[in-house]
Amino acid sequence: MSTELMSRLEGKVQEMVDTLELYRMENAEMKAANDELQSANEELQSSKTSLEAQQAEWEQKLTALIEKFEQIENEGADSSAAASEEDSSEGNEDSDSAEAESAEADTEASGEADGEGSNSGTTTYQAPSYDTPNQGY
Repeated sequence: MSTELMSRLEGKVQEMVDTLELYRMENAEMKAANDELQSANEELQSSKTSLEAQQAEWEQKLTALIEKFEQIENEGADSSAAASEEDSSEGNEDSDSAEAESAEADTEASGEADGEGSNSGTTTYQAPSYDTPNQGY
């Protein structure tokens, strides 16, 4: 009976050794997978940081462009107001031609701004809304 117990004990020990070896192999595989995932995570974090910097740069450029459009629009409004004041104070044909030239300048400025070159007078630029997600920008 002691031989039989010894055989059973030996079988159980061998089973435990095999199970332990299997767990070690699984552990090594999981460590390798974890290392790969950490590397991929670092790459994604780097990419995210780069994209955020690029987005901030684009926002600065867009803000600068919008300010330029507003400045052009304000200059057109100021020159129209100045021409109107000249008309009311002088009341001659020279002021009419100055107003016409101002209107042409406004039209040219708005044509350059919107790229159409139409004679529609001043145009206003409406910035895209960032409140709604994924509008194809």
